[in-house]
Amino acid sequence: MDVYNVMVRYLVQVYLQSFFTKTSGDSFGKGEFYFKCNGKRYPDKGEFHLKAGQTFDPQPNPTFYTAIVDDKEKVVKFDFEAWEADPGRDDKFIDQKMNVNINPMNQTFELTDKKQRCSLRIVVQVTPSDKW
Repeated sequence: MDVYNVMVRYLVQVYLQSFFTKTSGDSFGKGEFYFKCNGKRYPDKGEFHLKAGQTFDPQPNPTFYTAIVDDKEKVVKFDFEAWEADPGRDDKFIDQKMNVNINPMNQTFELTDKKQRCSLRIVVQVTPSDKW
């Protein structure tokens, strides 16, 4: 009798739920922001502009990262960065490395900068292979 080990695969998606800034980040009143997840930039080109107190809540929510992992991998690693674009050198104000357990349910994380001026809310969605 042959015994087969069935490998379960998961689709892992990380998407942006919202981004809030208490300050504009610029002396001109508008901040130019962009994000990176595992080296992938959002938006691909350019930035989005926010004034102090504004929330960036895109619909549909943009996907930062997608991967297919198998059940041998218990943890997925992410490196999140939030940047404010400036002439010359851009400022990185959120730099968070995360290890997220493979758990087939949505997990929401809120990342903030050290001065508590900006808040980035991301969702990690893990879908078992029998769903796709």
